[in-house]
Amino acid sequence: MLLDSRPGRTTVHDSTLTAQLVSSLAWPVAAVVIVAMLRPALLTVLAQLRRVRVSGVEAEFGQELARVRDIAESADLTTVPLDAGLTTEDSAKLLQLAAVSPRSAVIEAWGVLEAEARAAVDARHRAGTEKRLSAVETGRALRDLNLLDEEAAHVFDILRGLRNQVVHEPQLDVTANDAVEFANLARQLSHRLETRGG
Repeated sequence: MLLDSRPGRTTVHDSTLTAQLVSSLAWPVAAVVIVAMLRPALLTVLAQLRRVRVSGVEAEFGQELARVRDIAESADLTTVPLDAGLTTEDSAKLLQLAAVSPRSAVIEAWGVLEAEARAAVDARHRAGTEKRLSAVETGRALRDLNLLDEEAAHVFDILRGLRNQVVHEPQLDVTANDAVEFANLARQLSHRLETRGG
């Protein structure tokens, strides 16, 4: 008989079962105890890793803006004041937004550029069509319709990617200066569309 139901009796089976149970729980219990003991140190290390990642992403955003600025200069995009084509009130609002919420200023500047780009494409080619172009399709149409040359269209694509980073990477820290730089580059493209789209 493997199981002895009489009180005080232990069988070989019970001892083996207990040993197996202790053996199988030893590593998970040890891991939980170690994590619990090292929790404060682990949280500190993880916080530092997050800061390094965020700083790296911020540096990448700033570096990408510098790269876009260089491309814009080689594309001979006219330096246009941020307030060109905007009312004084709209320009002031954008600068205030950059100071208060740089991420929102980037999103707003992109929204204005994207709307102007779609309008230029629609006016030139797509009048009467109902399908709304995605930002990627709009960028392609700007090239195809010669509304932007290759370099200026490349600036459009990079600004779209930066805007997407701002929207989809909540840990990204955008400075007010970055937001104003982004808005200036977007305004330069808008000005190019206005002059070419006629």
